[in-house]
Amino acid sequence: MALAEEQAAGKLLEAGKLIDQSPSAIKLRLYQTLSNIAAEKNSTILFPFPEEVLPRNPVKKTKNKK
Repeated sequence: MALAEEQAAGKLLEAGKLIDQSPSAIKLRLYQTLSNIAAEKNSTILFPFPEEVLPRNPVKKTKNKK
């Protein structure tokens, strides 16, 4: 059992180093995990939408002149 734990710890260390080199990798892994969970449980996942990506001055609608 100790050998298996040592191998698992080595794999975790290796994965941590890869994620450290590419910060977006953790997000991709999260999305992959959520996708797998949704597929297994036949469910929908809602993601919060950050307000920071919205424009500061939204386009104003103009009234149609007839």
